[in-house]
Amino acid sequence: MAKAPPLQFQLLIKPSGSRCNLRCTYCFYYNTDQYFGKPDDERGKQMSLETMDAMVKEIIEYRMPQTILCWQGGEPTLCGLDFFKAVIASEQKHGLDGPRDIHDKYRGKCFDKVMNAAALMKRYGVEFNILTVVSQSNVRHGAAVYDWLVEQGFNELQFIPCHETDADGKLKPYAISGEAFGEFLVAAFERWIGRDVGYINERIFNNLLNYYLNGEPTLCTFRSQCGDYICIERGGEVFPCDFYVQPENYLGKLGERPMHEFYTQVREESFGKLKSQVNPSCRECEFFPMCHGGCPRDWGPDNKTVHCEGFKKFFAVAGPRLEGLAKQLRLMHRR
Repeated sequence: MAKAPPLQFQLLIKPSGSRCNLRCTYCFYYNTDQYFGKPDDERGKQMSLETMDAMVKEIIEYRMPQTILCWQGGEPTLCGLDFFKAVIASEQKHGLDGPRDIHDKYRGKCFDKVMNAAALMKRYGVEFNILTVVSQSNVRHGAAVYDWLVEQGFNELQFIPCHETDADGKLKPYAISGEAFGEFLVAAFERWIGRDVGYINERIFNNLLNYYLNGEPTLCTFRSQCGDYICIERGGEVFPCDFYVQPENYLGKLGERPMHEFYTQVREESFGKLKSQVNPSCRECEFFPMCHGGCPRDWGPDNKTVHCEGFKKFFAVAGPRLEGLAKQLRLMHRR
């Protein structure tokens, strides 16, 4: 039996690798297959049942307070129903950027497919999140996009900024600035705080509320150290993060050593120390305890996040109100 890990950790699993039935313009993961060889080699087009069984068995044997397996892609449902019937716990995500005209601009003509898939999962009680990429198609419509998602009955939301650049470091046509993302968050937050607290979960909003409740952000983007999970590709290859699936970040394969040793390596070696390299001036910012410099993937040459101005704008607006809400919640809990 695997030894108890030093800390709670999660698995981010890519059972179909980068395979997807869509080809979103801004996808950062679509070309990662180039690091593993051809799709029809010994890795296969999806994770084998043997690899999946070994992975699930090992993570469950740790008996952690929470056993979290997050299935992502690519598109994990390409593995088929039989694959997921063999999985004890699964968590599926679909992407939806807003109404049809917004969604289809960069994701292709797939709005109906996504809405039908969401309806199907609702019908059978499958839990899922809506991942909304904030791009040029919707960044100026934060309140409208939020309202529309809520009107569709979606209550688990994630807003992800699209900040892709070309070889010269210039924003691609569909990408947005950090400041624009902050304005989007503020517009959506104003809708959420007025009527939907406790009913709608948006991960950045909840993250900041948790900071005021417990003194620690919940999202890896905003935590003081990288390495809350390990990423597992379809062939069982292990990486520290899905943003860092490149040969230089390869940790090994499942079965080569206990799973918690990969996690410990991520936390204790260079990847886990990335955030210590943040620009020193960031530590003097009043909002640093809320963001810790953001995700290193989003740092510019100066080791500052490209979303800095946007995060500041959001924290300035949302912070005082969520701090007040946290005080109310603590008082209610004491009663």
